[in-house]
Amino acid sequence: MQSDPTQNLIDALAAERVIVRQLVALCAFLTACAAWHVSRMDAPEPFVGVVLLVGSLAMAFDAALAWAKHEEATSWTDDLIVGGYVPRGRRSPIERAVARRRDWVGRPRSRRRLARSLRWRLRLAQGRTRPSLGYVRASGFPPLARSERRVLLEELPLVNRLADRIETDRADPTALVLLWSVISAPPSQQASAGPDAGEELRRRLRAAARMVGTARK
Repeated sequence: MQSDPTQNLIDALAAERVIVRQLVALCAFLTACAAWHVSRMDAPEPFVGVVLLVGSLAMAFDAALAWAKHEEATSWTDDLIVGGYVPRGRRSPIERAVARRRDWVGRPRSRRRLARSLRWRLRLAQGRTRPSLGYVRASGFPPLARSERRVLLEELPLVNRLADRIETDRADPTALVLLWSVISAPPSQQASAGPDAGEELRRRLRAAARMVGTARK
């Protein structure tokens, strides 16, 4: 039974909102404790320092959890965009999430970042990298399976054309989301991908190329 991306997105957004509210409340509480601790009042209670320490750890945990839920929501949003969903407004949480994602991937800065990331994917697959800030950032990408690296090198001219095109010109948001999935969520990261991960990666690249007009003639 396939999961419903719409319901999964609703659940992820609701969980993210709850965690963010908890994070804001905890931050306000710790700020008040810190203000008391550093005030000139006579001898603040000794347990305030312990509360600040424990609260800071709890806040760090909540922040990590909120980020994880945000990434999960982004993943389900991408599934909806790739599935062809186009918001007609911004009335519902689903419409707002999809509209924000479409706006973000289409920004010039996001497109330039995607183009750089695609080129780094190629360099990592070719093994021709040197230690640099870009290398450290690219090394944080999920690793590609052997079949995916092979396909990426086979499609090297296409990937370069895609990177050049999206870096300088606007593109279909669906194509941009597909290309982001090559960077941050390659097929081998999905349990159902199996040995066909390389061909799924090829399918994504060629589908994106058709959408932006860079497919091989």
